[in-house]
Amino acid sequence: MQRGSKTSKTTMLPTAGQKKGIALTTSRWTGSSVGFLNSAHVSIFADGSVQVASGGVEIGQGLNTKVAMGAAYALGVPLERINVGPGDPRMLPNNLSTGGSMTSESCVQAVLQACEELKTKLQPYLDAAAGNFDAAVPDAIANGISLVSTGWCNGAWDTNAQLDPPQSAYIVYGAGVAEVTVDVLTGDVQVDRIDLIMDLGNQLNAAIDIGQVQGGFVMALGYLFTEKLSWKEDGQVLSLGTWEYKPPSAYDIPLEMNVALLKDTPNPCGVLSSKAVAEPAMHLIGAPYLAVKNAIYAAREELGLGTDWFMLNVPICSEGIRAAIDVPQDRMALP
Repeated sequence: MQRGSKTSKTTMLPTAGQKKGIALTTSRWTGSSVGFLNSAHVSIFADGSVQVASGGVEIGQGLNTKVAMGAAYALGVPLERINVGPGDPRMLPNNLSTGGSMTSESCVQAVLQACEELKTKLQPYLDAAAGNFDAAVPDAIANGISLVSTGWCNGAWDTNAQLDPPQSAYIVYGAGVAEVTVDVLTGDVQVDRIDLIMDLGNQLNAAIDIGQVQGGFVMALGYLFTEKLSWKEDGQVLSLGTWEYKPPSAYDIPLEMNVALLKDTPNPCGVLSSKAVAEPAMHLIGAPYLAVKNAIYAAREELGLGTDWFMLNVPICSEGIRAAIDVPQDRMALP
């Protein structure tokens, strides 16, 4: 869709030197846990506390929180009982590298497997104690039961075995609307509003997932608008630091950003019916890209340059926008 709007008047130029653009886009991200090999180690202590470690790395994506919640859910104990420690690769080897938006789920799957084994060991004592976890644990230890278990995610939990041949049915859907303002003279872009909705199944932690959608999308805004690599003729990279290479900052986020999670959409092929988060949201970056392009179309049409298709490379720098609008020099007269 295309929309141009007028705000005020400047002599001989498109209205106020500004154009508004709006665009909507959708995304379909196919995930596959194949190759996401992760382990987990779960220990229950005599006081009823639980220590968990996984083969994934907490890098701010909420992995440890989701792992702790998985253990609390599987064992039926309060979250406060769960302590998450670092995963030592000497004790939990052969994990895949953390990334791809699916490591958290893989680690939770390994935790669930380890907890299931522990529950099997504890079950006779839970039955004898009428389900009292705090009474069952010391009783099991007194009877020589080891309350230590290791789980392993083999990377095959997202496959729909009912299909012939079995194939991935793990798909993350999203939709986004972007509204931007483009300064016709300078080429500067202001992202006025972003509205995103993501289908993340039954979220392992909705608060974390909303933050991951926000962070992933803003990261993609950096790829779209500011993060440009430059090279010398001999191939030497010119942008080795943030002096030339500009990741998004607090002043680059949208003025208004709304994120919603689709309800009642369990994922039958995901861990606890969940879906991957963060990376899928980045694919909605097409919305601000097309919004900018629509604003440029509106400016070009008002200048009498027509509505023909034009190339707009990314990252969308101000020079590229000015070149795409191509204001004729004779239209640059001062009032």
